Amino acid sequence: PDQQVVTLTTVTAGDEFTVDGYRVLVLPATHYALGEAVLYAIEHEGRRLLYATDTGAWKPAVLELLAGWRFDLVLLEETFGDKTPPNAVHHNFVSFGAAVQALCAVGAVDDATRVVAIHLGHDNPRLAELTSRLAALGAEVHPDLTVLHI
Repeated sequence: PDQQVVTLTTVTAGDEFTVDGYRVLVLPATHYALGEAVLYAIEHEGRRLLYATDTGAWKPAVLELLAGWRFDLVLLEETFGDKTPPNAVHHNFVSFGAAVQALCAVGAVDDATRVVAIHLGHDNPRLAELTSRLAALGAEVHPDLTVLHI
């Protein structure tokens, strides 16, 4: 049978590399980890994705590193709903909205970008209200295992 090989690579914020045709930019996360916590901007065949889970407010380097990027899809964590996070390493509605607006301000997000809230915690409201609140922030919410096409 076919065997797939997984290659693990140590990265740090600011690294940029290509793997199997995917351009990857490593971004610093605002999060505590056993080592450096990072996020990823990924480009493939002209489409761009920002994968940003387990992070609080953007570190200034994130917006600087994203100069010239415009995303088709942003997957951004929103863990705490209306609750104030016990630390600054996750988003609630207020900080989520601010993070999206900061991406808009640098041109990384525009009207064509789909912003999807991920890493949703139990402090969020029920689905109908969550959907409405996120829509007001320019974001979508989907059930687990949803396939998104960009």
